[in-house]
Amino acid sequence: MYKASYTVYADEVIYDGSYDPNETICKIEWKIADLLDMMAHHGVELTDENIERILGNRFERTLKERSIEEGWEIIDVIVDDAMYE
Repeated sequence: MYKASYTVYADEVIYDGSYDPNETICKIEWKIADLLDMMAHHGVELTDENIERILGNRFERTLKERSIEEGWEIIDVIVDDAMYE
């Protein structure tokens, strides 16, 4: 049994259940192949120089930040749908 107390959205949450609050429930990995697919979709020439140009333009940081923002919205919808259908 896990007993955890932690803060979410500035409110303290008490959880006294069997799930580990630190367990990863979803992990998404993006590959160079994904970038190449999108580059081809946009008609961008598939060269190392173009890959480096894209990756060097805050790519990883922006992708992480935007994915987290979108992820919270998705979790909110899933919880709402599951609990209030």
